[in-house]
Amino acid sequence: MAHTDPPGPGSVRGQGGHEEGPDGSCYLRLHIVPALGSRKVVEVVRADVTALLHRLARRHITGNRVLACLRKIFNMAEVWGLRPDGSNPCRHIPKYPENGHTRLITDDELVKLFHYLDRAEREELEHPTIVLAIRLQFDFAKRRVAWPDSKTGGMSKPMSQEAHRLLTSARRYPGSPYVCPAPGDEGKLLGTHGIRHRAATDVANSRVSVKVGMALTAHKTVTMFMRYVYAEDDPIRDAAALVSERRRRLVGASQPPARQPSGRSAEPSTKPRQDQS
Repeated sequence: MAHTDPPGPGSVRGQGGHEEGPDGSCYLRLHIVPALGSRKVVEVVRADVTALLHRLARRHITGNRVLACLRKIFNMAEVWGLRPDGSNPCRHIPKYPENGHTRLITDDELVKLFHYLDRAEREELEHPTIVLAIRLQFDFAKRRVAWPDSKTGGMSKPMSQEAHRLLTSARRYPGSPYVCPAPGDEGKLLGTHGIRHRAATDVANSRVSVKVGMALTAHKTVTMFMRYVYAEDDPIRDAAALVSERRRRLVGASQPPARQPSGRSAEPSTKPRQDQS
């Protein structure tokens, strides 16, 4: 989808060549091509897309990713002149509701995780690539590292001294382009994407600006960046306490002093009472 020239004949299959990758090509291979790969792009109608999504009715997130991928395909087909303008068959097809939840790693769990990583390195309990991949998810800041291609496109960003130390001391795997290849298959990348949610949350909780946070995580929109940031209980409690204290001070300052009863002292009398005859 990153290409600006037509991929080839006007078929949904195109030329292939991207069996796996960060651009949604797995949805092409697993769902779109089996369902629509034999059709010409111009022949696909809304009923075809609806039927494909109906088969994914129990997999809402996958269905929505397939719909987004198809929408992009047919938008580009219009740009390339393979379909008439305004004929995208994905128009007016609603997304499935997404109720999934990615659980955030808590501060206590983060401490336990790093203690375990230290132990795993000493006692060789885990493959070193797994340990390295997890550690690298948490560090960025001074030096720079460049990715020629990633989920968000090519990018370059600063990294911390600790991240630099981990990278320079990492084991090299001959013939593998990856720093963290999958154990047992050095031609594939080890995925630790879930940890990015914790890393993005730590960036946001560091009180840096949203623009700096997006530069660190390489998110291109505020919406996507905020999707990775989770509101933890402790900061919410602290914020609620600040609001409560501010309200208490505000209300207390706005109340007038208590009025004294007229003609009498507010101080209780210290004279003994005389019995009336």
